[in-house]
Amino acid sequence: MLNSLEEFKHYLTKNEEIVRLDPLCNKPIMWGYHIMREMPEEVFKKLQNVKDVEITLFNTYPPRYVVITRTLTKKEAIEKYGKETKFATELK
Repeated sequence: MLNSLEEFKHYLTKNEEIVRLDPLCNKPIMWGYHIMREMPEEVFKKLQNVKDVEITLFNTYPPRYVVITRTLTKKEAIEKYGKETKFATELK
């Protein structure tokens, strides 16, 4: 398992950025990098083995792969944005 995204920087956005906002409050909940260039299959497979990252396909136009490096935990969300509201917890 690889420990760094360093060898993949050529394919990714330059800086880590917010990649997803909470749909209810429009606050950041995921950070990472967009894959900006076509990546050979063997490189993509190596990227999938980097420790503590998740690769997901976002349903945008055009569809885009994103390397997620951090997701807000429930505890962090409460500390940052306050307690859950009844409205927010009812939506599943």
